[in-house]
Amino acid sequence: MPKTSSRTPPIRTREVEGIRYPFHSYVPETLKSRHIILFGHGSIISPDIVEKTARMFTSFTRDFDTYGLAALMPVLPRKENVKSKEYLDAQILERAVMIEDCDPYYARPDKEILKMISFYQKELREDGHDISDLVYVSGVSAGGTMANRMAVLYPDIIAASATFISGIFMYPETKIDDISLPYPFGVSDI
Repeated sequence: MPKTSSRTPPIRTREVEGIRYPFHSYVPETLKSRHIILFGHGSIISPDIVEKTARMFTSFTRDFDTYGLAALMPVLPRKENVKSKEYLDAQILERAVMIEDCDPYYARPDKEILKMISFYQKELREDGHDISDLVYVSGVSAGGTMANRMAVLYPDIIAASATFISGIFMYPETKIDDISLPYPFGVSDI
């Protein structure tokens, strides 16, 4: 029987000690699925990224309600400076942030996402919900790229992945034939 949420309000913007980036969470009136859905936002460069991603997240709550999914949206930073040609995109888990060739604030956003998932699973379980260790992942645009890359990097925790209008797809391979596939095309060097 689905459990109705009591303690957790519908949409919350979270800043948690030990997790570098904020995130949004949502619990529908009736939780029907044991899986949390990790949902990636589209590309945003803005000082009010937290508010913009909250509005984007809100637009999907009807779907979360329909399927009874608890949802989580990381607020991942993107730095683009045309003058210096410095570009760091944690939103798509781009190469520089994944091989840690960047400002430490942007490095390894995938590990921060894993912390968010763990935190939210624990919180929902403490609220009395039967939550799976496995999560679904989805996203739009840059969020779709993040979804694809998380699914390839963490097949042991991603139960299913669906992406919409995303960029380069990553393969869970080190090479195809004799062609090496370095990140972000594959996993030969990470």
